[in-house]
Amino acid sequence: MISRKINEMQGVQGELIKAEALEELGRDVEAQALRLDSQGWARYGFGSFGAMQAKSAEIAALGARG
Repeated sequence: MISRKINEMQGVQGELIKAEALEELGRDVEAQALRLDSQGWARYGFGSFGAMQAKSAEIAALGARG
């Protein structure tokens, strides 16, 4: 059960990173769609909406650094 949740969280983080990359490429519509598609799993994996937002902000900050 724990390893399954870890795998799901890693998958969600990968999707969020991919969304940031798409945004950097100017593919904003695709980035937003990917974020929306992964929201349910993100909330499940990170445990709360606030935790999901915090992780999304952390990943966005990494993208902003270039």
